[in-house]
Amino acid sequence: MTQERRRYYRIDEEVMLSLTSIAAGEIDRRLEDFWSDHQLLSIRNEFNCRISQHIADRNHIEQKMPALGRYLTVLERQIELLTERLMVDVDDDRPMQKKTANLSAQGISFHDAEAPQQSDMQELQLKLLPSGLKLVTIARVVLIEKDSGEERDRSLLSR
Repeated sequence: MTQERRRYYRIDEEVMLSLTSIAAGEIDRRLEDFWSDHQLLSIRNEFNCRISQHIADRNHIEQKMPALGRYLTVLERQIELLTERLMVDVDDDRPMQKKTANLSAQGISFHDAEAPQQSDMQELQLKLLPSGLKLVTIARVVLIEKDSGEERDRSLLSR
């Protein structure tokens, strides 16, 4: 019997992904600026999380008072539009690529034709589909594997 050694639940998911290398001398400055650069991202994720926590409540209201339910749906859409607009203003021009990634609390694994070097520090921007929730983190490349079947490298980044 094979014993499972993983400590974290893992999922395979389609995501949008962007990696930016961070030079060794730049890491301290990037970490200092990290929170201020991504505050609006946190606001959008927080709004989306709060709305999703109360979908059952909104559905219950829609059943009892359809007009109020429609109004709440309009308000939710307005919040979504505002946060989308904020993110357009904040997003930089780095292109994101659609990839299948293996995600866990410990890290992310994905195939890439141009894998970074092992032990490199990377800023990882990850957009979850279809929700549009975005995660930005600084990670270290802990493992690179050659994948002969796909003729691409498999990168494993860990927070």
